[in-house]
Amino acid sequence: MRTCLVVLSAFFFLLWPLLVAAEDDCVTSLCHAGLGKASYVHGPIKAASCQICHRPTTDSHPQTKQAFELIDKGPGLCYRCHQSKTGDDPVIHPVLEEGCTGCHSPHQGDLPYFLYGQDKTLCYLCHEDKISGKAVVHPIVEDGCLSCHQVHSGAAAGMLSAEGAEFCLTCHQDPTQGKPVQHTPVKRGDCISCHDPHATDYPFMLPGAGPQLCFSCHENFIADKAVVHPIIEEGCQACHDPHADNAPFMLKAEGAALCYICHENKTDGGGSVHPPVAEGNCTGCHDPHATNNKALLLAPGGELCNLCHESKIEGKAFAHGPVGAGACTDCHDPHQNKEAALLPAKGAALCYECHRNMVAEQYDHGPVAEGN
Repeated sequence: MRTCLVVLSAFFFLLWPLLVAAEDDCVTSLCHAGLGKASYVHGPIKAASCQICHRPTTDSHPQTKQAFELIDKGPGLCYRCHQSKTGDDPVIHPVLEEGCTGCHSPHQGDLPYFLYGQDKTLCYLCHEDKISGKAVVHPIVEDGCLSCHQVHSGAAAGMLSAEGAEFCLTCHQDPTQGKPVQHTPVKRGDCISCHDPHATDYPFMLPGAGPQLCFSCHENFIADKAVVHPIIEEGCQACHDPHADNAPFMLKAEGAALCYICHENKTDGGGSVHPPVAEGNCTGCHDPHATNNKALLLAPGGELCNLCHESKIEGKAFAHGPVGAGACTDCHDPHQNKEAALLPAKGAALCYECHRNMVAEQYDHGPVAEGN
């Protein structure tokens, strides 16, 4: 029995060269029988012309895998029949350096173009899944990676057809709309400084929430401050347009007009108006972001007033209680009031708001009786 097996084996190897002698005999019931059976078959396989891509070596086939070699390396092999897909584009898909077979099967497949996967599935064989588990996905990504990226090459990094904002504006409206004051990243066309192009966990494809996003580039104005402007908790964009506007610092309005979007107009009551208020200069007294003083004041009490006004107690031995305590606003309204000097009442009527009349009216000293 053993002798018969030896004889049959010897006969098989003697017969083998005859079985594969013809060029169209690579696909037989003995060898490569699965080729040509898929939904899409590469032309040379369909024509049984394996020699278009393969050539024999001095090694014996099928004893070694080195019996045949490709007649060219990398994409050069495919370009013998196919036109180059990269053209003059400066950015080439890195996988093409190794050859087209990184994405396409060289023989056959069940998908068009003999691809190993469909849409994002193919890209994820090499690239990280950019959207899995994210709350907000760029809608265009749902249509597939090729909605933005060229498959073989491109004019810009990432095989995009254009660079920076020029590419984004092929779909999105220009957020500057011709406004003169533009956020620096917007000015340089760097949309992805603030927006993730694929997916994030935050609205508008932002990489972070609230003011912390802005603080990744800008100084943190609220760190270690006792009093923070409440609107900042909603994000800097409550006052600043994140792209562009007509006012400095991309503010949505200038001066007091911005503050009055949220705050009551302090000049509506008539009477005398504090000059900074009349000028719309709210930041002359208030920090718009954060301070260590109540009402976001630049300095506490009388210290703030003395930034502009001459001190009323310097060099004096005695001081009116509120003045000595730096409580100027006990008598003066900091914004506007009906009487001169921003006082809420005239003459003795103002004093009597705190001091009771110590003498009966019939005994009042003349000037006191006159409210002088």
